[in-house]
Amino acid sequence: MELSSQRFNSLATKEISQIVNVENAKRLALLLMVCFSAYHGVLLLKSGGDTCKWLLSEGRFQGYSTWQPSGCMAHKYSRQDLSMCLNYIAYWGGQNSIYFVGDSRMRALFSAFVELLSGSPAGPQRTELQSAPTKLRAVFKRYPRTDADLRSFLAALNRAPPQLVVLGHGLYQAANASMLDSLVRQFGANLSAALPQLVALRDRSKLLWKLQDPVDELAVNASRYASNGLINRLNEAARRVLDPSGISVWSSSRLIAEGVGFFNSSDGVSLSPLALNWDVQVLANFYCNNHMKYSDGTCCSVPEPVTISQLLTFAFFACWAVVAGLLCLFNAFVRKDGGRRLKPTYAMTHQRTGSDASPFSVIDSLHELACALAKLG
Repeated sequence: MELSSQRFNSLATKEISQIVNVENAKRLALLLMVCFSAYHGVLLLKSGGDTCKWLLSEGRFQGYSTWQPSGCMAHKYSRQDLSMCLNYIAYWGGQNSIYFVGDSRMRALFSAFVELLSGSPAGPQRTELQSAPTKLRAVFKRYPRTDADLRSFLAALNRAPPQLVVLGHGLYQAANASMLDSLVRQFGANLSAALPQLVALRDRSKLLWKLQDPVDELAVNASRYASNGLINRLNEAARRVLDPSGISVWSSSRLIAEGVGFFNSSDGVSLSPLALNWDVQVLANFYCNNHMKYSDGTCCSVPEPVTISQLLTFAFFACWAVVAGLLCLFNAFVRKDGGRRLKPTYAMTHQRTGSDASPFSVIDSLHELACALAKLG
């Protein structure tokens, strides 16, 4: 009985060792690497290689207070980090001119941006922040609707374009259901009228249209503010106008607002400080990541151009990988028949010379060398 038990344990150990071993672990690691590479490759193809689209459109909260965009990494900028980014841009001769254009919610975003940079809240009358060392000029301009005044302002901006313009409005609309369709049509028509100025500004600077965030309908005064249904229709009208033009639309702020937008909000309209802070973080990632040269799959970070030495190194190892693959095919298909045909010749040569060299010894050595170099690459 004891002997059979030992034999069973020995067989079980042998079976397990055949499954769980270094070679199988390597195969599993290779399979996982290929799967992850294929997944991220498909995501890049769908977005056209622009990871800013992921930052501005998709994401989720990990836990209570950590926002994670889909498909790329976001960095949490402190006051020192943001100042470092602005200093870096200024050092290389750039300007940090940033405009916030829109309604009171855009003013709140401007105030949160100022608070992150200066460490103190922006007063209700403050509409500008300047810093000579970083060549920063952050400005808020109140334009709560798309009209002739906004078109004139955009035309003026085109003559002296800033580095970044964040534009958005549409919240304060009448909540009268009988006027709903006409409001949406008029909003789309007014935005279409401003499209030439917006497209011209897009070509000269970074332009973001921030979709309107939802409201807390349980706390909001329905007689003064739009419902979420109307806000959604206005956002859809904005996308119909802006998406074909290639203007970047910022929609991930809506997901942030839905998650943490109205904690301790007294009126159901003003966003919570936590939501505004994450909006500023998204904006900082959009503006700074490509200048900070992060190397961990960061959103909005353009890869550095490939150098000649990198191309030559890749070509060298790729050639050896091809050679290794061809020799594997040779061993799998050609060598079987070729070995049988060479056996009589090999036997006669061995009798005359006494040499033990295999007819495939050179090929075996070359195969080992090719595999080693291919793995190294």
